Parts: sequence; C-alpha cells; structure tokens
Amino acid sequence: MRDKLEILKSKLDARRPLSEEQVKRIDDVLLPRRIFATNAFENHSLTLDETRYFLETQRMVVGKLEREFGRVRGVLEAMRRTRELMVQSRDLSEEVVQELHRVLTTPIGLDDRYCPGQYKDRDLPILGADGTRLDFVSHERAPEEVGKLLAWYGSHRDNLHAVDLAARFHCWFSRIHPFMEANGRMARLLDDYILERAGYGPTLFDERQRYYAALRAAERSIVSQNRDVCPDEIDVSPIVSLIETASAATLQIMIEALEERIKPGGTDLDTRMQIFDKILSGHVDSQEERRIQEDKETTKLAISREIEETLKQRVRSKIVPFVLAGPIKFQQNNQQLSPLISEATQKHNLSFAPSEILYEYHFAPDLKEIETRGMPLKPFMKLLSLSILSHGKNVGVYSGILPFDFGKIYIKQENRAEIIMKLDPGSVREMQGDAAYQNWDLNALKKFIFASLDEYFGRIELEYMQTLNGGSAT
Repeated sequence: MRDKLEILKSKLDARRPLSEEQVKRIDDVLLPRRIFATNAFENHSLTLDETRYFLETQRMVVGKLEREFGRVRGVLEAMRRTRELMVQSRDLSEEVVQELHRVLTTPIGLDDRYCPGQYKDRDLPILGADGTRLDFVSHERAPEEVGKLLAWYGSHRDNLHAVDLAARFHCWFSRIHPFMEANGRMARLLDDYILERAGYGPTLFDERQRYYAALRAAERSIVSQNRDVCPDEIDVSPIVSLIETASAATLQIMIEALEERIKPGGTDLDTRMQIFDKILSGHVDSQEERRIQEDKETTKLAISREIEETLKQRVRSKIVPFVLAGPIKFQQNNQQLSPLISEATQKHNLSFAPSEILYEYHFAPDLKEIETRGMPLKPFMKLLSLSILSHGKNVGVYSGILPFDFGKIYIKQENRAEIIMKLDPGSVREMQGDAAYQNWDLNALKKFIFASLDEYFGRIELEYMQTLNGGSAT
C-alpha cells in the first residue's frame, strides 16, 4: 500500500500548485465525506447525503438533534483552521492543539460537557465494546504527557515518514485522552494535519471495526508494567496500514475530482431541495419538540453513566467475577433491536425516530474465568440486560434476564453472531420518568437497578445450588 500511496501522491504533486478553482472542486467532493466519516465514529445519525445537504444549505433535517449539526459545523471549521495553520507555517504546539479543540467543539453548544479548549479536569470511566475499562492517562498528568508527545513530534517530524509519524502520534494522543470529549475527532484531525503538511491525502476512515482493532492492537503492545512509554516503543503497524489505505483513498478522490471523473453529490441543488424539502426542520419541527428531544438524549446518557457506576459499585465484593458490556447502541433504522427492547416496544407500542439511539447494557458472568476455576457453566449462562428508551415526553429504563446458549463460543470470543439469546418475559421490570433528567428520582432509579440485580443473582445462585445438589435446591 505504501507504493500505491507514493504513486498517487506523485500524480497529485504533478498538478501542484492547485488553483483556487481546483481546490474548491476537491473540497466540494471531499469535505462532506471527511466530515461524515469522522463524525460517524461518534454515533452520529446524519447520513452522508444529510451532511452534504446541510453544508450546502445550512438547513437542518427534522428528527435530528441540533447538536449533530453543531458537530458538522465544528469539524468543518476545524478542518479550515488546520489549512490556515499550514498556510501560516504554524506547526503543532499545545496552543494549537487546544485552539483546534475549541474550534471543533464550541459549535456543538454543550460547553459544560465538552469544555472547549480545556484539558480534562477529572477521570471518567469509559468502557470498550467488550465491556472492559479503557485505561487512559490520569487528568493530573494529561498536560505533561501532551507536552512530551509534542516534543517527541518536534524531534521526529523531519526524519519519519508522514504516515509513520501520524500513526504513532494518533496512538499516543488516544492513549493520553487529554480532553473530556472529542478525543477521537481530535486525533483524526491532527493526523490529517501531519499528512496534509507533507503533501499526502487526509484520512478517510470508513471501516470502524478495523480502526478500533488497530488501536487495541497497538495498546496491547505496551508492556503492562510500563504503561507510560514513548511512541517509539509501540507497535503501530496495524495503524500504519490503516492510515495508508485511508490516505490513498482520499488522494484517489482528489485526483478524480480534478479530472472531473467524480462530481459533488449536491451539484443539482434544485433536485436536492425536492428530496429533502419535506423533512426540513424549519417547516414541521417546533422549538419545543426539539428541546424535548435534546432533553431525552441528555437524560439517556446521564442514566447510562448512573447504571455503569451503580453496577460497578454493587458487585465489587462478589466472589464470581462479572463483566459489564455497553452501552450497546441500537437505531430503529437498522432493525437489529435486542430481545428486551423488542419486548418493551411491543408491550407499549413504542415508536422511535429513525435517528434515535437506544442504549442497552449487558451484565454477565465472566465465563472464561468461571471455567478456569472448574465451576459448572450452565447456571451462569444468562445476562442481565438494562435498556434505556425514550418515547413521547418520557424516558424509560427496562431490565430483563436473557438466558443464552452457545457453549464455548462466548469463551473464545468467536462467532458471536451465532449466539442464541432469549428473553425471560417474567423477569422484565420497568421504570419511567420525565424527559428531563433533573426531574428523576435517583434513589428510586438505584433501587430499581438493585432490585433487578437481586433477582438476577437470585436465579443464578438457585441454579448453582441445584447443580451442586444434583438437581434439587437446599
């Protein structure tokens, strides 16, 4: 891929310097794709067409959160700012990094959450897709580590290939996680600065699973007892391959745009107006409806954090190890709802906006550890599922026990699509509250979670005792 990348770069270099008209032709094609691709990592519901349409018209689409359009504005302004920095021959520094974060996040309009331009002031627990806690640099050391990373960058920017430099920078920046929010978008933005400064195409990551797998592989290369290593000591080969592919993809698009073999999707604006005019927010969506939608999404996120903390605190003393996986996120338009969400949806005749995100946590025994201890697996073959749904002017929390049957497939972490998981309808519990989180009774929410846990553990313990006693509980 490196050879292909260099060939494509040479083809583009032969056309440099580009005229303003040529730059615009590339931007019209590439910018919507880049903005859509980086925001897609943040469970962003806008499609590529909707992103492009908003960039062309500044008109928001109904059923989407206003902050999602703020994300689009933020990424666009940050990309424009990196281009200005290159024109000004300004290189990466702490001032530049903090400025870019401010430009990226201020348009979202959630300053209390994003803290634009400020390093994180506390450590928040963040779970990976497999339920394990991600271990980042502490907030006290984040500024110092950013300084070390930038010093390393300054000493290597002229003797490392831009792709290798970007890969190591990306991995180490992600490891520091210096801001409260938007660290992934920042890492990708800074990658693009490094690549474009050297004449390569910016990144266009469209394989999320490969992206996260590459980062996890690099993380595993860090010796556990020496977590604070410099970027030179990390095996970043999967990230290098990923960046080469992503940069080559954008170079190809840039060349085809210059040759007019590819054109912007929104050139025929009249046609696009006809497609989207029926769903424009300014025509059918009220400010009150938008506020309620924002409240519901904020409440679901807050409840997610409450569930994470409550579950972790509740089970610290349990002898048998348990793992928390989530949040697993569903959308109505992917039609891959879990058994618990499907049950609640049918019972209450719920309907969700296509863009709405539905959250679910799975709490389960660590079967691999249980097998290692020589304990019987069957009593533990069940999950506790906790779903957070919104409907009307309310948000609901639902719990249920999901027995499963797939033997050792789970232990090997293979073929997870083959898992057979059913809901025990008799175990379903529910609690509903106002769309605004400040109106929730947190003590009642905790009691609900504890009651769900007690029933879950009770069933496991009963079946475990039955197994030990040959089928009859004592």
